[in-house]
Amino acid sequence: MNDQQRAWCRRHEDTIVAIDRLTSDELAIPAEVPGWQTWNKALYIQRSRFARTLWIDADAIVVNDLKPLFKILACHPLAVVHPQRVTYRHNREELYQRHPVGTRLAMNMAVNAGVLGFAKHCGFGLLEQYCKMTDLARDQAVRELITWYDEGIYHWALQAAGLPWIIQHNHGWNRFVFPDLARWTRTPETFLNSLPILDIDVILHMTGPTKYWHRWGHFVDDENLE
Repeated sequence: MNDQQRAWCRRHEDTIVAIDRLTSDELAIPAEVPGWQTWNKALYIQRSRFARTLWIDADAIVVNDLKPLFKILACHPLAVVHPQRVTYRHNREELYQRHPVGTRLAMNMAVNAGVLGFAKHCGFGLLEQYCKMTDLARDQAVRELITWYDEGIYHWALQAAGLPWIIQHNHGWNRFVFPDLARWTRTPETFLNSLPILDIDVILHMTGPTKYWHRWGHFVDDENLE
């Protein structure tokens, strides 16, 4: 993040909650653990000072009206179905043997943690479970049973709270896009104009290890994308 971007964030502190407000002592999973940023996602959301909080991963782009998602948050927490064409690995069964849950997700059902939503004092207890499971993941032996970092913890929490029924099947609310980076010229404008936006889309999730904005102006060479 450059100085101009930091200044923009400071001007919008009324609507942005900065992750760096969590000190190292407050993190459940310390910075020495690979992927610690995503392991601690529940704690960032818990820090929100808003009545309703919608989390959107940094590699996602909003392309339409978010009001329908906030309407869901007025009723219950938000979880969006995982794209069926993406292979998903569930948490290892040993996790549930060690820490049983009352409800289980069907093997053909999963959610993606790139878009989440919670309302304070909603009475469903999902965020509390999410934070509790994050705390349990301090134990490396527990983390090794969880797939996809915060996403695996969210699945665990959904089942512990008995809330698989909240999963939304609106694929446009978190639609995966697999950019063919070599086809795009290297400016933000042409990138945005090249997005394959469908009528159903609200949030596009850029998937893959290399993002188009990896370093604006200093893009990864095409031959190094693999």
